[in-house]
Amino acid sequence: NHTSATSGYVAGKPRFTQPIQPNFSWYIQDNWRMFSNFTLTYGVRWEYQGVFDDRDGLVLLPQTQTAGLFGPTPVGSYFQPGNLTGSTDTLLTLQGTNNGHPFYHRDLNNFAPFLGFAWDPFKDGKTSIRGSFAQHFTQDGFTFFGQAETANAGLFTNSANSVPTGVFTNSSKLSPPVPADVFPVSQKALFANTGGGQSLTNFDPNLTTPYVLEWSFGIQRELPKKVTFEVRYAGNHAVKQYRAWNINEQDLGNSGLLTEFLHAQSNLSISQAAGKGNNFSNQGLSGQVPTPIFDKLFTGLSPAAGYASSSFVTSLTQNTIGSMVDTLRRSPTYANNRVANFPLNFFVANPYANSGLQYDNSGWSYYHGLEVDVHKRLAGGLIVQGTYTFSKVLTDTSFLTSQNEGANYQSVLNRRLDKFRAAFDTTHSFAANFLYPLPLGRGQRFAGSAPAIVNVLIGGWNINGFTRWTSGSPLPTISTGRNTNGSLINATPVLRNMTQRQLQSFVGVFRGGNGVYWLNPASGLMTIKNGTSTAVLCTPGQTTPCFDFPAPGQFGNLTPNFISGPNFFGQDLSLAKHNKIWEGRVDFEIRLEMFNAFNTSNFTGAQTTITGNTFGQLTGTLDTTRSGGVLSRAGQWAVRVTF
Repeated sequence: NHTSATSGYVAGKPRFTQPIQPNFSWYIQDNWRMFSNFTLTYGVRWEYQGVFDDRDGLVLLPQTQTAGLFGPTPVGSYFQPGNLTGSTDTLLTLQGTNNGHPFYHRDLNNFAPFLGFAWDPFKDGKTSIRGSFAQHFTQDGFTFFGQAETANAGLFTNSANSVPTGVFTNSSKLSPPVPADVFPVSQKALFANTGGGQSLTNFDPNLTTPYVLEWSFGIQRELPKKVTFEVRYAGNHAVKQYRAWNINEQDLGNSGLLTEFLHAQSNLSISQAAGKGNNFSNQGLSGQVPTPIFDKLFTGLSPAAGYASSSFVTSLTQNTIGSMVDTLRRSPTYANNRVANFPLNFFVANPYANSGLQYDNSGWSYYHGLEVDVHKRLAGGLIVQGTYTFSKVLTDTSFLTSQNEGANYQSVLNRRLDKFRAAFDTTHSFAANFLYPLPLGRGQRFAGSAPAIVNVLIGGWNINGFTRWTSGSPLPTISTGRNTNGSLINATPVLRNMTQRQLQSFVGVFRGGNGVYWLNPASGLMTIKNGTSTAVLCTPGQTTPCFDFPAPGQFGNLTPNFISGPNFFGQDLSLAKHNKIWEGRVDFEIRLEMFNAFNTSNFTGAQTTITGNTFGQLTGTLDTTRSGGVLSRAGQWAVRVTF
């Protein structure tokens, strides 16, 4: 590995990175009581999130930035085979502020204003109308950039002993030979040396700090009988969020590859019907047609690598054009024929990268929520508070959490297709808490005249509870597990003879067949047998509900993240007692806390791939004790002394 920008390879040194990013901010705010019943709060924050860097300057990136990411294709040009005004290779150089070449430009205009007001319209202290608007800059950059820091190869070499035996000593450690230190690094050579497996990563030089716009409006009113009621609307819009996406979407249309694939499917079907075997070439049989693209790719190769390839026959049978084209465009087997017969960007924009990841500000999200809050103080000291939220979160990525925020677009030319419910979206959410002082001990309803020693034991106990119920967040997207499109995204299936909303009505928690299922077996979309559960796949002419596979180059008709999973319920309880001793100078508290007190199972791990043998199952349970790693009821004693 390299140890500095000028060290060259140093034998025996481990790979070590030292990321750094400065971050500081200033803010000013003020409160102005414009009238006796109206207060205005306002201010502005300026935040600087510096350019990400590595202390040792050991980050390889395309020398010409985004132009290098696209390689031979003009920046932003897609699906234009033969439009080659770029370079014939991408050169990687050491970059970063320490090398005089920052990854992206500084962002110095991060001003975030905020404004809020509180108004008592009747001047009686019983009604409050509040509203606010604020801008916030997110803090996701360090984690996001850390994934890209070591993504491009060329600064290290490695070797492995996959069958170790005996006891390792210093003399038995692997010592890979030190390679030639050649700069700039050729992405074309890296791609060839890894058999088409090397990807390429680039920072958009105009990267800016993402931010969120947030607004709210609410009315709070004190009602008779000690009831406080509040209703609020809250919303936000996340703007210019970080996202890593692949520019190397396959060109299936303008290249003619989709038509060629369909012709090959027809040729294969005719060959099989005529007893000529699994061969998709034009054998002169009635109805067969030429496949000139495949002819050029398979020239000089054995039938097993071409028209009789078992993997290609499987792709044709399963409509997985994405998988087949990916092999043809990356495998060294077809390298010579690719170069001799096709433009460099015939298959994808940059032919020398498995995926070409652009780190930029493409991400976004919207949140809208209606919140209702009720607070009630009852007789005997009982306090009850409940909150209900009706909300929706839309975003352009379907995953729940990700370190690198990476997701391919369904179509780089129509990014509006990427609009989904967020994976953490819950339509309905209810939370309630209560506190009830037990009427035991001196001055209380029961044992009001208890002696002091008895009162120490029975007096001052409170019961507390916290309840949470939410409707289900989206299930993992129902998937075919097949790449039937040029985005190399596992396609959703085609749901036939049933609508999405009808499918939603069959979702819940169902026990039977030696398992727990998110899909009701009565839906007719699942078969349970001998401990396995499989999706019902369509047969020709079927009129009952079933799943089908998309046509080549297509996605299914199920919307990602549309189906909500099972509801969540949790109940926590605690019993607490305070004792004032030494003339009230010391508070001695004892607590018994129960998390998930009713031992409710909240299931997760939904299996949603229609080609698996566990389809429809729920294979795990949620941690119900606030990230404590406990999946069932948990209890604990706690003692606290305050003095």
